[in-house]
Amino acid sequence: MSNDIEVIIVSVPVEEAHVVILPVPYEGTVSGGGGSSRGPSAILEAMKYQLEDYDRFLDSVTSNDINIISLPPLSVEKLSPEEMVKCVRQKADEILSLNKFLLLLGGEHSISIGAIEAVKNKYGSLTVFQIDAHGDLRDDNSDYVKINPSKYAHCSVMKRAIDMGCKTVQTGIRELYSEEINYIRKNSLRVFQCPLKATEEEIISAVETENVYLTIDVDGFDPSLMPETGTPVAGGLEWYTVLSLLKKLFMARNVVACDITEVSPFFPNNLTAKNAAQLAYTITGYRFKNI
Repeated sequence: MSNDIEVIIVSVPVEEAHVVILPVPYEGTVSGGGGSSRGPSAILEAMKYQLEDYDRFLDSVTSNDINIISLPPLSVEKLSPEEMVKCVRQKADEILSLNKFLLLLGGEHSISIGAIEAVKNKYGSLTVFQIDAHGDLRDDNSDYVKINPSKYAHCSVMKRAIDMGCKTVQTGIRELYSEEINYIRKNSLRVFQCPLKATEEEIISAVETENVYLTIDVDGFDPSLMPETGTPVAGGLEWYTVLSLLKKLFMARNVVACDITEVSPFFPNNLTAKNAAQLAYTITGYRFKNI
């Protein structure tokens, strides 16, 4: 276990970084358990103090060759959803203009919307590849927020991506609102529900574009792996299933940015933050190592 803050996350100028972590401590549209605004700091703490630098899934020390930096958290806690999305988009634009791999840490899932928009503006044709227990295809959150509902809620992330013109592939899904399943069927969306029946190759082949934005809500995993999240759902994806699928995704497509959301830590040194930190580190390796 590392106790050196400079082992995985280093202090170098952004120009020398390969990966730029953007913490977004926001939970302004939360509908389940709270606490996701504490997620970024918990994940970063785990990356600094709880991870080994050797990644056995890649048989390498990713941090030897790849500079990973973390920016200060965005000051979004008191913003409206619309203001938060704009703030994230502007900062993501800045990072992407430097041709860095953008890795957002949430925070609730709504933080993805601004980043997806920034990536879409830069790359044009784009698929949003989602790991999640939920479809996140509501048009807004008016079914549970009666005063000032928002189209930029955590339950609307994938709907906003589709409205931007993105293709989507969703996997791990196992809880849907009736309007969402109707929308999925009407629009022939590529949704792979749990338990997975499709092969990895079938899921990857559903990704129609070269460029991909990867969005991960940790409730897509089995709750035994990610228990501290706002809206856990029984069942879910297993650890090695996800790592294998993501490895093939990175081999087959150009994953240009990523987020990990909905970590809601209740206790210090918690399992969910530790696993999210390991996931972030492994994803970094997948992005830059010859796999």
